[in-house]
Amino acid sequence: MKSASVESSSARAGDFILTGSRLLAATLLTAVVGALGNWVYELFFDPQRYSTGLPVARAVFVTIATFPFIFGGLVVLGIPASLLLRRLQIENMLTYALAGIVTGIAWGATVVALVVPLNNPAAAIVDAGFGCMSMLFWWWLRPRNLAVA
Repeated sequence: MKSASVESSSARAGDFILTGSRLLAATLLTAVVGALGNWVYELFFDPQRYSTGLPVARAVFVTIATFPFIFGGLVVLGIPASLLLRRLQIENMLTYALAGIVTGIAWGATVVALVVPLNNPAAAIVDAGFGCMSMLFWWWLRPRNLAVA
């Protein structure tokens, strides 16, 4: 028989692995959706940039370039916001979307603006979109109780 501490530590390790994979999946999905959004923007609103090279190569570049920013935002602001929503017992899609908008703007105004300075007020809209998407993916990938009564 296993002792309670061994079962407890293996359960914590399993939770850590599930949370890590959920974090990576939410980050990757957000980066891919952002890259697709960038591709659509270039296709319709910036045809000169769209015609300069392979759109797939730029989409892969955008996915790779945005991944660390999205990951950092989820770790530093997104997960604490998620824990707060859980503690307040207001976890639903709308509250996660609103929390994502707020955290995305906050993350973009602080960290992203230091690395990639944009003198464009529309950057806040892009940051809000990335924050909203990442929090919605985080909510969508949450563990669910699939037991049938």
